[in-house]
Order: sequence, then C-alpha cells, then structure tokens
Amino acid sequence: MKADADRIGMTMRIEAAGGLVLAGMCFYQSYAREMAEANGWRRLATNSAKLVNILGGYGYRPTLLSMPACIDAACNGGRLSERR
Repeated sequence: MKADADRIGMTMRIEAAGGLVLAGMCFYQSYAREMAEANGWRRLATNSAKLVNILGGYGYRPTLLSMPACIDAACNGGRLSERR
C-alpha cells in the first residue's frame, strides 16, 4: 500500500498536512506510548477495530474510520473532532 500511496502522490499529501505514513511495522508494539508523549499525539484514526481496542491503553483517543475517511483526516490536518 505504501508504494501505491507514494506513486499516486498520497504520501506527499498526507505528510504535507503533518501526518506520517508508516509501513511494514506494528504500531502498538513500536513504543506507541513514547511516540505519543514525544509528539504530543492524543488522537489517532485507524480502520482497524483491533488497533482502536488496544491503543486506548496507550493513552490515545482512537477513532475507527473507513480507510477513505482516515486518508481524508490525514490530508486535512487530522480534524477528527468533526467526525465524532
């Protein structure tokens, strides 16, 4: 998916909006709490119900969205509060 996102310019749009595109890793096993604290992250959008269930314990306020809605949130500066 990351290579396709790069190819169509989606990665660049997400990063220009301040988002990060991660590939080939398990987010919650990669120091999720420390990344949140270091970056001031609280909200997280994902299309994974499993991730929503797990990340609450790491200090996040995760939101379950469709993949297109996650991409939209990333491209528009992560305005998740409008989607709740």
